[in-house]
Amino acid sequence: MTPHKVSRRSSFHPDGMILGTGDGSSAVHIWDLKRGHTGKITALSFSELGYLLATASTGDSSVKGDEGGAGVSKAVWDRTGQYLAEARQNIVRVYANKTFERVSQFNDVHHGEITGLQFGDGAKHIFTSGLDKKVVVLGSKN
Repeated sequence: MTPHKVSRRSSFHPDGMILGTGDGSSAVHIWDLKRGHTGKITALSFSELGYLLATASTGDSSVKGDEGGAGVSKAVWDRTGQYLAEARQNIVRVYANKTFERVSQFNDVHHGEITGLQFGDGAKHIFTSGLDKKVVVLGSKN
């Protein structure tokens, strides 16, 4: 929240870990109080039905169960909300929803940083783009 805007209304989620605020400019802000980030926000992605929100920053990763480290630049849900993919430098990791168990990892996807990340239909493929000016398709070969 910028210092010059005053929140006029606010409400906590019943679990006490999410705060919603509204200001005079008719903007609504959602604040995740359970996990703050230590760096610039680099990615936000809602699951298909909007029940889940994945976030990433230059300072850390919001993916539960991740072994840590900085530099998650992209995060995206598949259309069903069953899988979450993250891009970190030239690595793509895929996690299962709810358990956040890592189900796949693809190393050295690009020669340089990954700039785009998207699931294909049915989460059978992941499409990436990178600073090497290439598009790479990851996943099953069927």
